Amino acid sequence: MLKDSLYQQVYQFLAQQISSGMWRPGATLPDEQELARNLGVSQETIRKAIDKLEADQIVVRHRGGGTAVVDHTETQFAARIH
Repeated sequence: MLKDSLYQQVYQFLAQQISSGMWRPGATLPDEQELARNLGVSQETIRKAIDKLEADQIVVRHRGGGTAVVDHTETQFAARIH
């Protein structure tokens, strides 16, 4: 069995943090540099994970304003993660 790529692992970790309430709807995530430093991965890995979170409508990027958690119900959130 193939192991998930690093960005997918980061995606799952960030999604879990959001799901558990670490970042509530409307909350802004730490910037990419801080996340990369805290998780011990490259900024590119963080960027790819956030790209996937955005594509799955879990977060939204605001130019110059960071990345915020989208308002969602638990059912909607569970359906978005894959």
